[in-house]
Amino acid sequence: MSARLKKILAIPPINAWLLIGDEASFPTEGGLRDSRRRPFSPDDFWTGSKQTQPGDLLFFYFMAPRKAIHFASRAASYPFFDREIGVNADRPVDPNQWWVEYTPQVELTPVPFAELSDLMGGHLILRGKPNHYIPPAVVRGILDRAVDLDRMTEMNRLVLQEPVGSAELPDPAQVLLADWKRMADGPLKLERQVEQYVVDPLLRLALPKRLSIQRQYRLKSGIADYVVFESGSLRSVIEVKVGVREPRDGDWSQSPDFQQVSRYARELDVAAALIDCNRIFLIAPGGSAPHATIERDRATAADVMKERGLLPLPAAPPSGMLGSVQVAYEKGEEAPKWKRMQESSSWESICTDAGR
Repeated sequence: MSARLKKILAIPPINAWLLIGDEASFPTEGGLRDSRRRPFSPDDFWTGSKQTQPGDLLFFYFMAPRKAIHFASRAASYPFFDREIGVNADRPVDPNQWWVEYTPQVELTPVPFAELSDLMGGHLILRGKPNHYIPPAVVRGILDRAVDLDRMTEMNRLVLQEPVGSAELPDPAQVLLADWKRMADGPLKLERQVEQYVVDPLLRLALPKRLSIQRQYRLKSGIADYVVFESGSLRSVIEVKVGVREPRDGDWSQSPDFQQVSRYARELDVAAALIDCNRIFLIAPGGSAPHATIERDRATAADVMKERGLLPLPAAPPSGMLGSVQVAYEKGEEAPKWKRMQESSSWESICTDAGR
């Protein structure tokens, strides 16, 4: 097992997804055998959800004539958007797809549509969408039916872990850091949900009292989702997406989302941030790429304070200091309580001087 594969399988899955294929994409026995023998390859990818996180549990469902889940795997990458990759299907498919790399598939006892639909409460419509979020309770039902305990291999045990992300969205006005981190990404299907459950709590609790926000700020180049003010002066602009289109080759000039927020930032001459259901990309004024990325599900109190400090600042911190808290103090201002703490996992500590 390669070091990269071990690293991916060591990540507890946040979400589980049902990926859809037809007979054209069903793997052959020889293909499955070869995938287990050769080194793990990033060239294996499937159409997926823009909310997918590395380590997420993937179930592969095949349409008629099979009409059942046959395999499971783990997501090996964040999703990427690509119009050029052809979808392997029996019928024409829209080329505008999100894709996700996946680890070698493990075979399951097939779970037919009727049983899967029952587990989903009878609300499972597979037409139209190439993927579906599966809540943890449904995952347990699938695993109960699909896993033969007598034939469990070490690979199966590593792959087939129940998701730890909560399908229940917390009250955004009362959310604590632990609950904010624990939210599954699957229920956040719309940008307004990302704003309500991810961005609003983050800004309300992480920004200093002297800063204020305004939503839907009209510019010549468009309408920004949020802008941040300090004493009436603009300090930063924020654009929200369900999933940020991150370039596979690292060239952020090819990302429409980065181009959009950069256009706003240039017009206002401020720093910027791109925020999706799980990631916060911080961008210095004039930056050609994000200089820091925070993952919500792995965020610490220091990371959230990095958002408090970096977002309004006009420049990126020195390289190598991205893991530390960067905050500008007003002259003569005592360091707030959170700064005097080594580390804290308590959202209340962050809020002590953050305007709660």
